[in-house]
Amino acid sequence: GGRGDLALAATRGLNPGADAELAPDPPGPEALSPASRAAWLGEIQVGHPAGAPSWRFPASIPGLGSDPVVVSVPFAEHEGLPAVLQCFLPAGSELTNEQRALLRWMAAQLATGLRRLRMERRDQLLASYLMGTSEILLELDLDGVVAHANRAAERALDAPPGALLGSRLNDVACDPAAALEAARATGEFSGELRFRRGDGSTFPAEVRLSPAYDRAGALTAMMLVGRDIEERRDREEEISARGAELALMNERLLDANHALEQARRLQNDFLANTSHELRTPLNAVIGFATLLEQQVDASEDERIDFARSIREAAEHLLHVINDLLDLAKAEAGRFQLQLDVADVRPAIRAAAEAIGPIAAAKGLTVEVDVASGPLPAAVDLGRFRQVLLNLLGNAVKFTDRGEVRVRAWLDGRAGTIVVSVEDTGVGIAPDRRAALFGKFAQADPSYTRRQRGTGLGLAISRALVECMGGSIRLESEGSNRGTQVRITLPAALEALAPMAEEAESCES
Repeated sequence: GGRGDLALAATRGLNPGADAELAPDPPGPEALSPASRAAWLGEIQVGHPAGAPSWRFPASIPGLGSDPVVVSVPFAEHEGLPAVLQCFLPAGSELTNEQRALLRWMAAQLATGLRRLRMERRDQLLASYLMGTSEILLELDLDGVVAHANRAAERALDAPPGALLGSRLNDVACDPAAALEAARATGEFSGELRFRRGDGSTFPAEVRLSPAYDRAGALTAMMLVGRDIEERRDREEEISARGAELALMNERLLDANHALEQARRLQNDFLANTSHELRTPLNAVIGFATLLEQQVDASEDERIDFARSIREAAEHLLHVINDLLDLAKAEAGRFQLQLDVADVRPAIRAAAEAIGPIAAAKGLTVEVDVASGPLPAAVDLGRFRQVLLNLLGNAVKFTDRGEVRVRAWLDGRAGTIVVSVEDTGVGIAPDRRAALFGKFAQADPSYTRRQRGTGLGLAISRALVECMGGSIRLESEGSNRGTQVRITLPAALEALAPMAEEAESCES
């Protein structure tokens, strides 16, 4: 009951017309055919139920008669599907106990036969699967010795036919002890093992290790089913690598976008600052020139003051324009320097002297500490002096009290000339130090800041120093901790001795 309809499977000793008449109706409480009622009730049924269709085929079978005794014996084979053995006895027969027992035995034999047929079919399917599957199948005894291996296992492990029999799992897999122990303890192991091929190479496999029991429930063997996942792992690694590459490219694109955005912002700041730097002295020039034109000056001294103001404003304009031209040359790589081997000490002293009055006006001192001996380097002295004036000017501009110091010495071990400009001023915040040598960069990017400037001095200074084969580096411990800018140039050591001798002769 509840397991589906019955169908006539086979007949013996009946004529062909019986098949159509014996077709059962669905099992259930309303079933009329004897077979369906027996299947539904699970008990032997004797006789023809009332209301069931009459059969015509018995009358045509010799010795059976038109009203035979029908006996329906239900049985179930091993998968639980219902079946019924139905027998017909001559009319007027009585079902004895011996006949009832015989019919039960016949039903049991039929059930056994059906079970055997199903098992044979299952074994054939399993054998076909074992022969055709690409999965690794190993039967192991309780000591881990291979008792059976399919062809797929032999191919995967690069073993000749039959070579795996008798080998231990330790011989074909790396460290399988934990998997075997887990299968014995918990009833199953699912995970990954590495198998060893005949040539010594290994590959990963997903495996399922299950215990096998006999009819008495005793553990007799272990069954290992595995799948080679080397190609899948390679694909996963490739996908992961590509994902990492895409992530890196995305990160680089974000950095590039950030850099472009920062460059755009710096350029906007530069345009605002430069327009301010140009407009202010131009307004002064126009204003003082207008006063001179209108002859509103009261004395000769005022005319001189107006003319001086016009000159100073024009000089400032010229300085800004020169910076812009130098930046354009640096961007185009068209700096043309005249490099000559020279002692850089006079240029350092001259720059310090030039900046001295500006420092004195702020109450600052400029200290010069250079080596006593010559400091020869291949430099363009005019451009080198420009770099020093930029650095010293910045030091004085951003220092309100204390001092500005310029030091220079020969680093004989590194073969370099080192020039250091140090101040006790406002210093540089850590997040601004790395960007200060970029074009348009300033410690305070707002053009309304207290100190004036286009922010090109350090960018131009770096380009000039690099054209002379050197490097420039800025260091600061933070805001209000002062700043140190260090220039390093290759020393012309071959000119050191002649310069020293010349200096001694001049002193004598």
